Parts: sequence; C-alpha cells; structure tokens
Amino acid sequence: MVEVLGKAKQYEKAADIARTLAFPDWQARALARVAEALSAAGRPEEAAPLFRRAIELTDAGGQDTPDLLRTFAAQALASAGLFGEAEALVRAIDLPHERRLALAGVARHMSEQGRRADAAELIQQALDTFRDVSGPDFDAAAAAAIVAVLVANAQPQDALRLARSMTGHPGEQARALASVAAGYGPTPQGRTLLAEALAIGAPLSMVAEIAQVEPAALESLADYLQADIEADLAQPGEPTQPPPTAPLTQAE
Repeated sequence: MVEVLGKAKQYEKAADIARTLAFPDWQARALARVAEALSAAGRPEEAAPLFRRAIELTDAGGQDTPDLLRTFAAQALASAGLFGEAEALVRAIDLPHERRLALAGVARHMSEQGRRADAAELIQQALDTFRDVSGPDFDAAAAAAIVAVLVANAQPQDALRLARSMTGHPGEQARALASVAAGYGPTPQGRTLLAEALAIGAPLSMVAEIAQVEPAALESLADYLQADIEADLAQPGEPTQPPPTAPLTQAE
C-alpha cells in the first residue's frame, strides 16, 4: 500500500500509513520507500528526515541495522544528494558483498550528479576489497555491478579490464561485457563486445543492452524465445538452441 501511494505521488498519506506500522523493521522499510519516491520526485529536503527516521528505527533495541537495509538506505540517501550521510552509512556495513554493492550504488548516483571524481574514488574503494578474494569465493555479482558503474562514470577501459578478469563466472562476465558494450552503443566495438557476451551468457539477461547496441536484433531474439517456448511445450526438457552470434573479434 505504501509503495503504491508513493508511485501515485500521495507522499504524505504514504508516510502517515508507514508510521502506523507496529514493527520497527517494517516501518523503517516503508519510510525508506516513501523517502526514495520523494527523492526521485526531486524533493530531497522532504526525503531526508524520513531516511533518518528509518535508520533510527532499525537501530531500535540496540540491534545492529541489517546490512541489506543499510545498503538500500545508503543508495536512497545518495539518490537524494545526501552523499555525506550515504558514505557514513556505507562505512557501517560489515558484509563485504553488501558493502561493495552500496559503494557501487552511491558512486552511480554521484556520477549521475556530475561528481565523477568522487564516484571514481568510491569505485576504487569497492575494487580494493577484491584483493584477497579469488577462485570460487570471488564476488562476481558485485564485480558485474561495479563494471556497470564504471561504464556510467565514463571509465570504459577500466570496466572492460574488470569484465575480462571475471573468468570462471560466465553468467556474471556476460552481463559485465554487455554493460561495457552498451556504453559503446551501436558501434563496431559495442557490437563486438555484445557478441562476446552473447557467446557465454543468456540473451534474456541482456535485453536492455541488446536494445542499446543492436535494437534490430530484438525481433530475432523474440522469434527465438517464441520458438523455444513452443519447443518446450512440445518436448519438455529440450529447448531450442540459441541463435548463432557474430564471429568474435578482439575489442580494443
């Protein structure tokens, strides 16, 4: 209900309902949702006290704020331009995965608001946490998110280097390569990287990137998916083969 009211721009009513929730964690999440909607509507001065109240509630009873909620709140604060508070919250996150995602999320908002140098610093902090992570414990999901932020922050070469280092994690590497491809758009390099991503990952996870690099290919993808569905209905367990990708060449 709170989220629906927020989307309907009935922010005061949404906040009032959120405040009636009995459980502190539920109330905190609801208030954060309203605050996020206010931030997206360009009303950060109204969002800020709701964010602060949400953080206070999650600390009620002396319990630590769940890192997942801290991650969400930090990104929401950054979306409102409250970067100091967002960074302070990130520093309180203990779990490495959530901390990386929070750093990446705050950095993305900084980049969107023209603070690219600050964004690059946070991205580097996130990258520094990977130094002691290798093999099967490598946090490929967070790395893929960082690649997307590097692209958004106009650091395509850094993004490509990180994407190429993600060997052993084909799904995440494919999404990372697709993110870099989308950054180059409908150019030869963009198409080459997209073809490379499609060679190792599922097309469904890259629909947005395909639309940015090769929108004409979406019709072929739709035809393939329809054929796959029909084949599954006819012979369950034997999906059709994916459409062939273009020959790959080494991107610069």
